[in-house]
Amino acid sequence: MFLRDRDPRRPVILDFGIARRGTHAAPLTRTGAVLGTPAYMAPEQARGQRDLTKAVDVFALGCVLYECIAGRPAFAGEHLPAVLTQILFQEPPPLAELRPDLPQALLDLLQRMLA
Repeated sequence: MFLRDRDPRRPVILDFGIARRGTHAAPLTRTGAVLGTPAYMAPEQARGQRDLTKAVDVFALGCVLYECIAGRPAFAGEHLPAVLTQILFQEPPPLAELRPDLPQALLDLLQRMLA
């Protein structure tokens, strides 16, 4: 995550999982291609929707915060379909069970971010 103009009210989420080196690399985009880090994809991205909103960034940030707090990803699996299935059909393990010491306001915020 980067801050525009070093302003904490203007965060930008970047995914270096799609960064490439050099000018001779093959094109990244094509129909059916998955770009980005699957564990941080919002459900609408996992479904392949084209018209995405800022909500996908809120979801990704929620995934990052969840992992920072829980010490494990919100959504994990042995392969891409397993991760995407979790994102589409399962809730992450409740943080209150993993970290009962957290304030309720933080738990509520993360739950909304991952909704």
